[in-house]
Amino acid sequence: MPSKREEYQLMMTTKLDLWDARLASLTSKAGERAKVEFREQLTDWKQNGKAARAKLDELAAATGDRWDEIKPALDHLWQQLALALDGADERCVDIPAKVTLVHIPGTSTAPSDPAKTLS
Repeated sequence: MPSKREEYQLMMTTKLDLWDARLASLTSKAGERAKVEFREQLTDWKQNGKAARAKLDELAAATGDRWDEIKPALDHLWQQLALALDGADERCVDIPAKVTLVHIPGTSTAPSDPAKTLS
């Protein structure tokens, strides 16, 4: 049976994979006006996604107390990523439906709705 750490890492990997797919879909389906308007933000979002993956790699290599220090930073990065695309969904045209993150059976942590978490 996977440890809580392994479960968390799998959950975050899945969330980031879905986020990457959602960003790619948003970028490809957004109208030209939206692409021009959000060009800088798209670049920032891609860099932030890379930063979250780097933090996940750091988390995977961490042991003991260091793991407990990195996890909240990764959680915060995830919330910011999810909120960024939620806002973009409302401003772009012809974008895909929001990706709904589902609970992965066998994990102890169910994904939360970032909008509810931060409100």
